[in-house]
Amino acid sequence: MPSDLMNYLNSTLLKAEEIVYSSNLWAFLVGYTNTHLVTRLQRYEHTSHLVSTPISIFISASFAYGVTLLVIYETIKYIGIALGFWKAALPLEDDNEPDYTAHVYISLNTIPEKKIIEAGSKLNQLGLKAFKKKDLEMEFPIMYHFEFEPEDYADPELGTHLKSLRGRVLEWFLSSQQYYLSKDKYRDKFLPEHVYLFDKEGSILEKDDEFLCNMGVENGHTVHAIIGF
Repeated sequence: MPSDLMNYLNSTLLKAEEIVYSSNLWAFLVGYTNTHLVTRLQRYEHTSHLVSTPISIFISASFAYGVTLLVIYETIKYIGIALGFWKAALPLEDDNEPDYTAHVYISLNTIPEKKIIEAGSKLNQLGLKAFKKKDLEMEFPIMYHFEFEPEDYADPELGTHLKSLRGRVLEWFLSSQQYYLSKDKYRDKFLPEHVYLFDKEGSILEKDDEFLCNMGVENGHTVHAIIGF
């Protein structure tokens, strides 16, 4: 029985191979490959080995046509989505991602306190844009990733408050190299009220007793921190 099955499979494969090799499409692909792909690769010493044998030609052609089809597919999909012919696939939901805010990125910079006083009520209107870039101490802000542990949560369902994040940012800043190298020109004592926080859109965050998740600060968002000195 096994030998009969093997004979049947071999004969089927031979017939399929014969059909493929005798088809017009196969003849076109072989001719196109030899005319365009093989001749081009044979021109250069560092690519000629890619088409030196029938097997290498088959592998090189399969890779080239596969990449071409993939590019065409992605281009058509992008154009279709852009024109509204179909919708982009929704990302898979991460079952392990909590509903409350468990981690954020902090973009931190410092600014003279007098510049904050000058901004005044503009902070509520313009948010982060109330500060001029030239007034910020650092050309490039310091980036840091904060994760909140269960003991940091004010509520197991809602996570942590804004004031907890404000305190963590200040604690981190006071232990940073930036503070160590520049503390001579900073104020003698920093308090949480000297830390100004802004959401990813640049709007100021002020309600210390509010949960981060209720303020639109979600997991992975960047919170901008400006410390007045």
